[in-house]
Amino acid sequence: MNANNKLIIKILVILLLSAGILLFALGSKNSLGKFGEFFDNIKNFLNVVEFKSFDTRQRIAAGGKQASKDIVVIELDERTYSAFTAQMGEWPVSRSVYADIIEYIEKDSPKAIGIDLMFINSDKFDRKNDLRLAQVLNDNDNVFTSINFDYVTPENRTPVKLPDYYKINVENFSKVNFAHNQRIVYPNCRTLIPEIMKSTANVGNINIINDMDGVLRILYPFVIYDNVYYPHLSLSMALYIYENQLAKNGLNVKIDNSSNILIANKKIPLRDDSGILLNWYKKDNYKRVSFLDVYNAANNKPSNLEKGFFKDKIIYVGATAMALYDIKSAPVDSFMPGVYLHVTFMNNLIDDNFMQKTPLIADIAICFLLCALLAVLSLRAKKQFVDISLFLLLVVAYIAFSEWVMGKYNLWLPLVYPILAIVVTFIAMYIVKYNLKVRDFEYTYKLATTDGLTELYNHRFFQEQLALQIQSSNRYGNEFSLIILDIDFFKKFNDKYGHQAGDAVLRYVAQSIKKNVRSTDIVCRYGGEEMTIILPNTSKDFAIALAQKICDKIGTSDFRINANTVVNVTISLGVATYPVDAKTQNDLIKFADTGLYIAKESGRNRVGVAQ
Repeated sequence: MNANNKLIIKILVILLLSAGILLFALGSKNSLGKFGEFFDNIKNFLNVVEFKSFDTRQRIAAGGKQASKDIVVIELDERTYSAFTAQMGEWPVSRSVYADIIEYIEKDSPKAIGIDLMFINSDKFDRKNDLRLAQVLNDNDNVFTSINFDYVTPENRTPVKLPDYYKINVENFSKVNFAHNQRIVYPNCRTLIPEIMKSTANVGNINIINDMDGVLRILYPFVIYDNVYYPHLSLSMALYIYENQLAKNGLNVKIDNSSNILIANKKIPLRDDSGILLNWYKKDNYKRVSFLDVYNAANNKPSNLEKGFFKDKIIYVGATAMALYDIKSAPVDSFMPGVYLHVTFMNNLIDDNFMQKTPLIADIAICFLLCALLAVLSLRAKKQFVDISLFLLLVVAYIAFSEWVMGKYNLWLPLVYPILAIVVTFIAMYIVKYNLKVRDFEYTYKLATTDGLTELYNHRFFQEQLALQIQSSNRYGNEFSLIILDIDFFKKFNDKYGHQAGDAVLRYVAQSIKKNVRSTDIVCRYGGEEMTIILPNTSKDFAIALAQKICDKIGTSDFRINANTVVNVTISLGVATYPVDAKTQNDLIKFADTGLYIAKESGRNRVGVAQ
């Protein structure tokens, strides 16, 4: 496998590991024990960060969105609360006030009125007011009021049986299993006063469920109570407005196999947890009017409302005063009145712009593509500054792209996990590039210091190491030895068997020497058929014994030149020890070389030592 293939494999491994971060981060802890719990906490933290990134993008996108002009919000604001409290001494106001307002609005023929308030207790001022409000609700099929489900156990409050006309029939062809989401399954509910319970079927739940960080992003279209589905207030209103479904005749809704709630020609995408991800607007973008102004107009008092103001409008009535305790935290505003959850749902339905989150497989693909792009750019970058700049540019570009996609296509692209994958890839690529540089340096160093034929160190390296050994010996007062050896009758090998055979003999002798010396010994090719061995911290006696061992080992072994030829190779060796035999580098080489000459003159295949 060549170096390029190895590099490609490394990069692929890096990309797989980086993209795998998302898989691991989104996976369940299963049976990982305490480590699983620790990791689950990290996953939750990352998810909260992802939520916050969604909120930031929503706030940016909300600045360029226009709320529907068909929606009007009647706010029980601070001004209303103060005026009615001063007039009546305490809150809540008389039910006749709501009856007056509904009758006034109905003169303009609105499409629908949704009241985000619950009439639970009887009117403390006059029971006739309850009857009047109930009659007004009964007379107008386009007015919807609210009910709330809760987690109060049957031991603390006896659950009531709700009328059949409150429920909704759900034809579900999707994989969404509502019963699996225990957050929308309730054991109890707070009922309305009997007069209203009997007068109208237009009752929807106004339950609000925050995400783990306490922010309201999702509306759940149904709750389950006593194994029956009950619709959200705005879903009931939508079925009335777009399909003319009357609750008293029974509500019906269909969910297709792509997890979309179908209402007329509109599709409402459901998440796997059965919720609807809302696309938020700033509350200031809506048509808003004070409840007090509407009341004054209904009672012929001074008001800024024009005649026909509510014509063909979808109207929501809800509390916005802080004292009425219906303030939530939403992506676009930390102080968002709860009524704007319903308003936002209806606005999304009108504009057909519900938010959708990319599926897990798409999130993984995004991570992989970003990691691959960064890997390619990083490999092409030659300078560290360019490398870091490309990394930062990719992060900024992806953040900007995710914001553009959310604003343009109402699609929530992941932000935290892709950026985390990019960071991991950047670090991994740095490690790979550093490793490649180290290997290039090692390869270059090897070329500069190694003899290509014998794979021994070359002459230049020998001289450098010999000088270092002399410096070390002078500093610490220890001895080291040098062996110089030569292959006997090497020219005859070349002349008789050819230069290839001579090269084979050189390699054979080199490998034989390396096998018979210590790991700290330095074996070099001095030149031609001459080789050297530097023996650190070695006395002369030990060096002579080692030289003899090498001489005997090679001399008594057969070397096969080819299939039919076996020869005997011998070597002659000379030994010198510093500082016993010489005081300088050249003198040490000369002394060992003299010993080699003595060995050759004495018949070869032996160790020679000069005197």
